Amino acid sequence: MYKKNSPVIGEINSENATGSVVQENERKLIAASQQRDTSAFKRLYELHLGRVYSLCLRLSGNSAEAEDIAQEVFIEVWDAIVRFKGESKFSTWLYQVTTNIAISHIRKRQRWWARFNVLGRDDEQIQNLDAGSEYLTELDRCIAELPEQARLVFVLFAVEGYRHDEIGRILDIAPGTSKAHYARARKMLKDKFDHDT
Repeated sequence: MYKKNSPVIGEINSENATGSVVQENERKLIAASQQRDTSAFKRLYELHLGRVYSLCLRLSGNSAEAEDIAQEVFIEVWDAIVRFKGESKFSTWLYQVTTNIAISHIRKRQRWWARFNVLGRDDEQIQNLDAGSEYLTELDRCIAELPEQARLVFVLFAVEGYRHDEIGRILDIAPGTSKAHYARARKMLKDKFDHDT
């Protein structure tokens, strides 16, 4: 049974809350969400949507696809939150779920496009980036232009802080290959920024 109103929601005031109070409130929201309290889950969604969307955007390189992936993430989180045990920070768990879903989504897209695109790459997708998006910085636009494997490795390593052995397991590549993709991405970004200045 879903609970529409919860006393937990009234206790949240993140604007004047300290870090420990925010963490305590987040724990209450998680516990309420595990009891299927939709209002508590909505608040968790609101707290984390920006970062989840940003990660999805950086991994996919496409704003419409990032929105779809973020929506899929929160559907999965709603279904899986009852299994969250609190052994790690909620944000760590959430971003791991996000990364897994985003990469799965990208792999499905690759298989679908491969049937129609003999080059295996959709350059039109990069050209159609929402240039007016408030979420895209110049660096984000440059990251989106990277070849897919280099982009995935760069985001996971430089932005999300994964180690190369972890990236290797996530992407099913060798750690050395992850390092090579990262070096390639850095060089391409450096060349892009050196060229623009």
